[in-house]
Amino acid sequence: MHRTILTSALLILSTLILSGASCQVKLEDHEVCGDKGELGAKCFHLKSAGTRALSYEEWEEERFGQLCMKDTAFANLKKAILKLCDQTKRCTWEELQVIQKFDTRIQTFKKETAK
Repeated sequence: MHRTILTSALLILSTLILSGASCQVKLEDHEVCGDKGELGAKCFHLKSAGTRALSYEEWEEERFGQLCMKDTAFANLKKAILKLCDQTKRCTWEELQVIQKFDTRIQTFKKETAK
């Protein structure tokens, strides 16, 4: 099963939880990298469209100290984030779209690496 570096997903959840006193949630444009094994990694951002590919050697050096989670764990986080957004009414339409686009990028990564 694919392991995806999803540090930003944890940051999103933390931001949502800690933003209770503010008017809305602000999602930062963190980079997320998906591990492609011997092929290295593919990195993309939470909000912006750019991507970058890392060779195995580059990825071996860069991934040290990063957090990993399976895509199913991210799916559970996404569900919790969307539930929190619904209950608190603190997420803007734009931020909800960011979360959905980020999920689409993860699903695209999974399809690309399944080939």
